[in-house]
Amino acid sequence: MSMMDKSLLSYTRIHLSESDSTTAELLEDLTKSRKKDLNIFRILSVQPDLLARFADLGAQLSSGVLSPRLRETAILRTAALCASGYEWEQHLVRAHRSGLNENQILAIATGEPFDWAEHEAAILMATSKLVGDGALSDETWVQLQVLFSDVELVELVVLISFYIAVARIASGLAIPVEESA
Repeated sequence: MSMMDKSLLSYTRIHLSESDSTTAELLEDLTKSRKKDLNIFRILSVQPDLLARFADLGAQLSSGVLSPRLRETAILRTAALCASGYEWEQHLVRAHRSGLNENQILAIATGEPFDWAEHEAAILMATSKLVGDGALSDETWVQLQVLFSDVELVELVVLISFYIAVARIASGLAIPVEESA
């Protein structure tokens, strides 16, 4: 399932030049740790310090306290709401690996009703509100506090915000989806 026509993403706005040895090493390390060469890393490598910090935050969020299923639910919903074909494609395999099935993934993409577990429904609600409104109301926060710890809630807000940023970076820089995505 693709969120955008890949032909629209066949170019990038940043033309890559040869990397210095430090940047090349950073890209090699990122490729090894992610098991794939990501275009977003290649584009951000024109600012190596920024890339390193960006990748560190992404890695921290990938191994945080939220379960992989809840994390991927939030990321896919953010990608769908931000119309980020790049991020959608990056996380589709991970979403399947986390246990989400095709019907659930379709419901995440469309926002159609689905018989979600309570925690999943709360993640989807929080993601939709944070992406759509740019904030979580006190009422929403109280609902979330019933289900999640403060540590999980901080991570959730940072996770959603990070992937909003990723979506904007990918679209603003016209980063193409990798051929193997």
